[in-house]
Amino acid sequence: MPELFLRQELKLQQKLVMTQQLQLAIKLLQMSRMDLDQEIQEQLTENPCLEEDLAAPRDTGPAIENPNSLDAKKPSLDEIERVATAPKEQGTQDTEASEKNEVDWDRFVDNYESFRDGGPTIRRDADDQPSFEAFVAAQTTLQDHLKWQLRLTETSEAIFGIAEEIIGNINDHGYLKAKNCEADLPNDDENPLVALAEQMKVSQLRAEEALMIIQGFEPVGVGARNLRECLLIQCRHFHPDNEELTTLVSNHLKDLERRKGKQICRAMKIESEKLSELAQVLASLEPQPGRPFSGQHNPYIVPDVHVHKVDDEYLVQLNEDGLTRLKVSKYYRSGLRGQDTDARAFIKQRLDAAHWFIKSIEQRQQTIRKVSESIVAFQRPFLEKGSEFLVPLVLRDVADQIGMHESTVSRVTSNKYMHTPQGIFPMKYFFNSRIEREGSPDIASEAVKRKIKRYIEQEEGRKPLSDQAIADRLGNEEGIKIARRTVAKYREQLRIPSSSERKALS
Repeated sequence: MPELFLRQELKLQQKLVMTQQLQLAIKLLQMSRMDLDQEIQEQLTENPCLEEDLAAPRDTGPAIENPNSLDAKKPSLDEIERVATAPKEQGTQDTEASEKNEVDWDRFVDNYESFRDGGPTIRRDADDQPSFEAFVAAQTTLQDHLKWQLRLTETSEAIFGIAEEIIGNINDHGYLKAKNCEADLPNDDENPLVALAEQMKVSQLRAEEALMIIQGFEPVGVGARNLRECLLIQCRHFHPDNEELTTLVSNHLKDLERRKGKQICRAMKIESEKLSELAQVLASLEPQPGRPFSGQHNPYIVPDVHVHKVDDEYLVQLNEDGLTRLKVSKYYRSGLRGQDTDARAFIKQRLDAAHWFIKSIEQRQQTIRKVSESIVAFQRPFLEKGSEFLVPLVLRDVADQIGMHESTVSRVTSNKYMHTPQGIFPMKYFFNSRIEREGSPDIASEAVKRKIKRYIEQEEGRKPLSDQAIADRLGNEEGIKIARRTVAKYREQLRIPSSSERKALS
């Protein structure tokens, strides 16, 4: 049995160690604008040596101090203590005394009425004001809207309780949904009202009576058990005299989804033009009546970069509007006199952290500017003419031009947006794979998507282009070598249905 013992030995090896400062810089680089502002607020709370610069201009100038002068401004611990303990000159004392005795006329004018009456003056700080959320009304849900209408309806107490229970089982799309049903739109064979009536221990007739009351509420079509019932409710409400539309929904909805126009025309004994007219009316109905109460709104995007055209050049401007300005607290810079060793060490550590945080933010801004200027230089045809003229671009192209690593460019372009003359786009939008083209420069994949979309928009409704036909047309007219399955992939990414689903009713 080998002998076990402990020993010490020295070993040299090269190892990459990321300091906390480097981790912070990388973290800030890939943050979105909202996350950055939240991080700044957290740092202001945690670090007493860091404070908001309220005197800095909000619309012009840099958001924070110049990082090149940070090291020059940053005094050593001995210099801070020497300045704090040095005796003040007579001129300085006189100046401070005069400033202390000078009347604050701005404050006097703001509080003139209080000074004249001799009453007390109460000034609220920003922290004492109500939050912004206190002024925003809560959004009304679909269930709240239905219960409000139910309370205005004259009905018996028993039906009121059943209807209230039914409303609690209506999903956000406006359908009465069974508890074990995972689909947003229930099938035609499902009747969740049966299980709900058994659970409430009421008769099926009473449950149907309560459901009929709910189906008369706004939005029209709410409380339906399937898509057919939802459309029928809307047909009776908006088009009560159109019996052909009601027949189409009741008996031929499945055939209409499968584009079997000839079979529907024979069964209903109508012309194809009449069927197209009925289909257009049906398309105007709402398949999800609860959509207005879903709370799904378009997000408000604040671009990180603005691109402006001045004469014949495109200039990049960082959007620093609303970005919190930071500075190092002068109080802690000069307040080390009389402090013990532990306190001085703590203040020194916090001062270093404040300086590095400010410098990291400025480095982030400078890196975003460099990457944005490089993207603008590559994508000038897009800025001039639109998405069909996007230039093939990868991260390595930008990284080589600005002398940075690809991972840095990837972090810069994550969760950030650029406002261009063509609109607001994610910065990742400008990076596209390269597709070969005969006799012409290569083209970006996003430009190919736009050409496919344009072809489909110009096609005949009765003879839609197949994926193979689109691929052949791209090859013949544009010289773009692309496979049918690639066209299908791009079409699905554009959320365009297949040719059979796009075919007009005949």
